[in-house]
Amino acid sequence: MGHHSTYGDPIMKPLKVLFIEPPKIFWFLMGEYLPPPLQLMQLAGVLEQEQDIEVEIVDCQAELLDWRDLESHIESYAPDVVCASGFATCNTYAIARTMEVAKKVGSSLNKEIATVVGGSHFTVMIDESLTSYPEIDFIIRGEGDITLLELCKALQGKKSVVDIKGISFMHNGGIVNNPPRPLIKNLDELPSPAYHLLDLSKYHFKMMTDKGGYMNIEDSRGCQHNCTFCSQWKHWADPTNPERGCWRQRSPKRIVDDIEYVYNNYGVEFFWFTGDNVLVGDRTKQISQEILNRNLDIDWFIQARVDAVIRHQDQLPLQKS
Repeated sequence: MGHHSTYGDPIMKPLKVLFIEPPKIFWFLMGEYLPPPLQLMQLAGVLEQEQDIEVEIVDCQAELLDWRDLESHIESYAPDVVCASGFATCNTYAIARTMEVAKKVGSSLNKEIATVVGGSHFTVMIDESLTSYPEIDFIIRGEGDITLLELCKALQGKKSVVDIKGISFMHNGGIVNNPPRPLIKNLDELPSPAYHLLDLSKYHFKMMTDKGGYMNIEDSRGCQHNCTFCSQWKHWADPTNPERGCWRQRSPKRIVDDIEYVYNNYGVEFFWFTGDNVLVGDRTKQISQEILNRNLDIDWFIQARVDAVIRHQDQLPLQKS
């Protein structure tokens, strides 16, 4: 599939997209720990707004599935597209193996399954990934929400792959890097993650809290700093100025809306904010006040630079309350 640049007649039936968190070994450093695949839920939340796209997520860790189980699951669902996200380099081989399994299943079903990967590692290692893993059809570089949606429309025959910003693929033996996609300016415009597609009772972080459940919450993307030891600010950098950090945030109301929804509907009481430097200005104070105003009895964990903690130490008592 990756060597094609256009597709044939539009697919009349719904496009079936399967997001996979593959089998892998967790580091013991984090203790008893099972994180939810937030990136996949976020992407699924975007796709399921389309009436002609059907979405499913399988988390092999949460469901205790091995590679044979995963192969059976792909075969029974018979997807048109398989997606996975490579946030860390240590997961690269597991994701490549997932795509290899998907291609094998597609061959047995006599259908072509398109394989799509994204995340920090694949965004940085485009050439190596496409040449070393021919089972990967498309790499989504950087922010994937809109790019994946447009790619799915291309796979339905509604547009050409060459017109999609932010993807890389093989064509005629060479690597094609389409122009970068501009960053989403207003993150509040994105839908909430597709929480309902997973059993949230399975996720936990017992080393951090004795509260029930565990969910990641996206409060922002990127960072305004340019630390030399960090790759995350580069992953979220503005493509037009990739050497400077770019920080975009969701509104305190939208953040706490998601927290309240998961708290009330799934009993989750521990939330990890995914932002790389959450403690910025009065925004964290506003989030704290929103949580208190809604009487949410939760624990929440943030990441922040030490200098930010010093500058905003007046906010700490409010966060603790």
